[in-house]
Amino acid sequence: MEKMREANLFRQELMRAKRRGDQKTLQRLEKRMDYIKKVELDVMKKNFTVMIISMALFLGAYWGTAMYFGDVEISLPGDFFIPLISQEGALTFYGWYILAFFAASLPLSKAFGLTMAGGGLAEKSAQDKK
Repeated sequence: MEKMREANLFRQELMRAKRRGDQKTLQRLEKRMDYIKKVELDVMKKNFTVMIISMALFLGAYWGTAMYFGDVEISLPGDFFIPLISQEGALTFYGWYILAFFAASLPLSKAFGLTMAGGGLAEKSAQDKK
């Protein structure tokens, strides 16, 4: 988490320097750009790995439960249609997966104090929580 925070602070400082037109600060920050890119790549790899593992575990568990409840069809109300998720008034297998995945992951990320910041998950700072 510390690496993400460092990269986010770097990006914020870079944006401030660009807005002010502060060439001295921009030159100083450009020297650190390669290091920050490596840090961001490392963080992105870790986030991607966690995402793939989570999706694989969740999809595996979902397929397992689908064997028992695969014949149960839940009808959507009226002409309710969700592109790529529903078909002929019922949710598809992948539709249930997508809805269940988000229904489970959003509260978990909230519970663990994670938020989307700078294109990746970042821990909320004490200032953000107030």
